[in-house]
Amino acid sequence: MPFIVLGIDGLDYNLVKRWSIKGLQQKYHGTHSVSMIKPLYTPIIWCAFLIGDNPVKYGYSIHYIDRKRALYGYNPILKYVYKFLRTFTKRKLGVRDFFVKLGLFSYNRIKNHVDKIEAMPPELKKKSIIAELKKRNYKVWIKAFPAYNDAIFAKGRLMTIGLSNKIFRERLKLYEKYTRELISDLLSNINKYDVFFYYTALIDLAEHAFCKFGLREKAYLYSYYKKMEKIALEVSSKYPTLIVSDHGFDFKNKIHSDYGFWSTNFVPPLVPKTIMDFKKLILDAVEKYL
Repeated sequence: MPFIVLGIDGLDYNLVKRWSIKGLQQKYHGTHSVSMIKPLYTPIIWCAFLIGDNPVKYGYSIHYIDRKRALYGYNPILKYVYKFLRTFTKRKLGVRDFFVKLGLFSYNRIKNHVDKIEAMPPELKKKSIIAELKKRNYKVWIKAFPAYNDAIFAKGRLMTIGLSNKIFRERLKLYEKYTRELISDLLSNINKYDVFFYYTALIDLAEHAFCKFGLREKAYLYSYYKKMEKIALEVSSKYPTLIVSDHGFDFKNKIHSDYGFWSTNFVPPLVPKTIMDFKKLILDAVEKYL
């Protein structure tokens, strides 16, 4: 019997409880802290989830990602100049807009390589739960997962910065398409792998799109939570399933909260207190239930 991990970006504990969405709440549930990651950024938080440690300690941070973006964005010759200058200062150089006008800096190059830019360093992949499971001879399915191999939502995350609500909502349709395609891929491979790591950013994008949280926005957001519940039940109704989010949403301040949500349909071997506890939880659960 396979073991399923559903990573649902932005899934908020308070909304799941308030709206009594049982398919997401499952039998055992709670919150976990992500407050040790500052600033909160999706790939960094999910890296902590995968390695069971704070990746900032190893140099994988928002600053690491920003520098890689710059290196990919600059003209091949200029990127070496940029890299040389950055050895002397951590301050932003303030010349990017000027080079964009000259055609010497391209945001398209960043978009085309965003999966490589946001991927955790190879030495951290070796510390990940994926590497540990493979060492124990489990077959692992993992697709479009932040910090590991996400070429889908990483590009979408980069391209949603500064968008209007109208375009946000148009992009929701695309995210919903990705979300359904990935769960279909998971189900089509259900007999070929032992452990599955699934991820979607659909809920997070919906929260940003409907963050005014009036009656109309609440109704729209509720509909997306129900869509996510239906997708989750396709696996949790049959297999041991852990649902995890990297943060919730603070609608008053319109920012991510410093806690995430978790739930299981099995007795968890431990109660996770922080995002870094899930590596051990999953390893122990896999050994018990597979």
